[in-house]
Amino acid sequence: TTTRTVTVKPYDIIAPTITLSGANPYEMTVGGTYSEPGYTVTDNVDPNPTKSVTTITTSTYGTKTITYTATDVAGNTATATRTVYVWSNWSSWSTTVTTATSTHQVNTQMQYQYRDWVVTSSYSCNCYSCNCSYWCSGGCAGTYNGHSLSFDGRLNGSSCGCEYWNPAGWWYTGYSMSANYGCSTCCSTCYNYGWGAWNGTWTNTTSCPAQVAGSRDYTCQTLYQYRDR
Repeated sequence: TTTRTVTVKPYDIIAPTITLSGANPYEMTVGGTYSEPGYTVTDNVDPNPTKSVTTITTSTYGTKTITYTATDVAGNTATATRTVYVWSNWSSWSTTVTTATSTHQVNTQMQYQYRDWVVTSSYSCNCYSCNCSYWCSGGCAGTYNGHSLSFDGRLNGSSCGCEYWNPAGWWYTGYSMSANYGCSTCCSTCYNYGWGAWNGTWTNTTSCPAQVAGSRDYTCQTLYQYRDR
């Protein structure tokens, strides 16, 4: 009598199912440690298919692929893949313009400096020579046609002049210093004004501030940093 043992395998042509957990694509920074989010394998017949997972190198940046493989007892094989984006470290901030793409991420940061409206020079002057850029110190003394004279350092554009308030309620202009309507000393010092030096410190901002005329001016720049995969 001869005894033969025969193993009968169920008829199976369906491959296992691989389900990935977590992010796909998975993103990380070069030099970091990849942490497997996990996966599950099921099969219609085999309760414990053979499984394998490939590894990646994270010491260099780029797009990597992890392959998951499962094979059931009938020899049916399934595969699944997880894409891993290994990004380079962020570059230093720079004013060099760079444009973002799918493999080139960009951060931007606006900064400003300011300068103030200041006295740039001064000089002595009097009723007969007073060429002020903006403002003069001193005043006009005396009267004209019974009205007290007043001094306006901006009369006729950039020159100084004496004026008075008439009963109609508006300024009479055009009375020059040389006419000397009771004006013995118009101003002792005249000042030239202009923009001073930039303060030299860049300050982060979300938008470039607007100039305040005659007070503060701003200059702005945009910085860029980037990383690749």
